[in-house]
Amino acid sequence: MQVMLSCVSRSLFFLLVGSFLALTACGSKSSPPFDPSPYETPSALAVLREVLREAREAQAISTVGVVMLGEKLNDSTPAFRAALKDTGIQWHPGADITQVWIGPIARVIEKTSKLQPIQLQVVSVSKRDAASSASAEEVVAAWAFEDRMVRRRYLATPATDGSWTVQALEIVEQRPAPSL
Repeated sequence: MQVMLSCVSRSLFFLLVGSFLALTACGSKSSPPFDPSPYETPSALAVLREVLREAREAQAISTVGVVMLGEKLNDSTPAFRAALKDTGIQWHPGADITQVWIGPIARVIEKTSKLQPIQLQVVSVSKRDAASSASAEEVVAAWAFEDRMVRRRYLATPATDGSWTVQALEIVEQRPAPSL
């Protein structure tokens, strides 16, 4: 009986110590600040221009927009948004958008103008061939407007003149789903 109680006490002790260490490790460390540089690349900028061409119907309607970075939708820098100034869309920081309910439907609007923004997202940027410094890059990017959203994988290849050639590879996600 005493051996069994000792095993239970030892197990309970390790469980409590493990829980304490896990809680203090989670609570004591703050997450590092977000670094936009892996997302705000020339290839990502070229892909976003292609995304806007593909979303031309939404771009024709919307006069405001936001550019978000990564899966957690971090905000882009003012300099990156300024690089898209020639698109005719007024680019806002992510803090300028909010969600409102219109009946049972949730919509995202820009707080000042109350207009629905076109939302662009650079999900990821990765080298196609990690061994080469001037290799093509795969960029996953998305656009959303009203109830439509398309997330696609692109291949961005550097050209000799400093521009980028962008090729759509596959649709990763689309809403509403295309009708059959």
